[in-house]
Amino acid sequence: MLHGRKLVTPGVKEQQRAELHKTIWQIASDLRGSYIATQREKELAKIISAENLKSEETGRFLDGALCTTGTATTKVLPAVSRFSKDKNHSAQKQYVIEKLGVFFELFFGLGSHGDNR
Repeated sequence: MLHGRKLVTPGVKEQQRAELHKTIWQIASDLRGSYIATQREKELAKIISAENLKSEETGRFLDGALCTTGTATTKVLPAVSRFSKDKNHSAQKQYVIEKLGVFFELFFGLGSHGDNR
C-alpha cells in the first residue's frame, strides 16, 4: 500500500475498465432488445385489433419476411365474402399489406425475437 492506496499492476486497471465497459454495453443491449420486443408486440397487437386480423396467422405471416403474393395475405384477413357489395376485399388486402409493410420495415433486423423478428 502506498498512502492508503493499493498498488495496481500496470494494465490491470485498463483490463478491469475494459471488462466493465463490455458488461455495461451487454446490459444496455439486453435492455434495448427487451424494449424492442415489447414495442413490437404492442404495435402488432394494435394492427391485429384495428384490422381484426387473425393473430396466429399474422405472426407467421411476418416470420422473417413479408410475403405479399399468393394466399399468405388472405390467411391473416378476417373472413369476408369476396363478392360482398359492402366490403372491398382487394382494397382491404392492400391496406393491410401496407400497414404490415410499415410495421415490418420498422422492426425487421432490430434483434427482438431472435435475429430478425
